[in-house]
Amino acid sequence: MAQKLKFEITRDAAPGVYAIRLVDARQIAALLLAEGLPKPFALKPLRVIYDEGGDEIVPVAGFDEDSAQGRIELVIMNGVYGEALARIHEMSAAPAPRDFSADQMQVFQY
Repeated sequence: MAQKLKFEITRDAAPGVYAIRLVDARQIAALLLAEGLPKPFALKPLRVIYDEGGDEIVPVAGFDEDSAQGRIELVIMNGVYGEALARIHEMSAAPAPRDFSADQMQVFQY
């Protein structure tokens, strides 16, 4: 892909794991078409592990060139690697957001 892939990245439930999700429908369609994948194809977010010591990211499931999802993940990694790593650096410097479900919340009256 010649143009820059548009994506968002979020922290995953496991420590050091992040999810990369493409956000541009046209880019996703072009990517699927280029890989010869049938429509519709359920494109899952790419889950990556950040290795702080090596300062690199790798897919949680490793590299799998034999599956359609794996080939797409390789294209995504090639397209977003540097920017994704920079965003992870920013995210790891900021404190993790805390999500609470309704049953975990307590109301205090003063």
